[in-house]
Amino acid sequence: MSLAASSTSPSPSTSPSPSHSAPPPTPLTLSATTFPVAALLASCYPTTDKGGCYEPGQYCPKSDYGASGVAGNGTTIICQYNNGILRWIPVYGTTPSASPFPSAAPVTGGGGTAGFQDALLLGLGVAALLAGAGSLSYRRRLTRKR
Repeated sequence: MSLAASSTSPSPSTSPSPSHSAPPPTPLTLSATTFPVAALLASCYPTTDKGGCYEPGQYCPKSDYGASGVAGNGTTIICQYNNGILRWIPVYGTTPSASPFPSAAPVTGGGGTAGFQDALLLGLGVAALLAGAGSLSYRRRLTRKR
């Protein structure tokens, strides 16, 4: 009976059980030297003399007057006079973007001239050509009969 009892009871484990799980993997980071495009997409422009990002409201140098760029938070900024002082002003109607590149094509003016637009204008053009050709042939005929 002791054999049966020992075969049904679980045997004690000699290996220690793990007290904690493995650390989570670290997120993938792209270095600017390995992936220059990643640095471009995550950067602001223009930058200060020390390489920092401009923010809306900061002073801007005279050499940047009229220039536009992207602030550190992704807002589009432009260097303009504000109360007689050159400052980086946010451009309203823009949203922060992760990319300095446009995400879609610009909106165009609407109607195009690629297709057939007006049958009346075509008819008038053909009539004008025929009238001109008829006038030339009539004059030629008159000059030959003299």
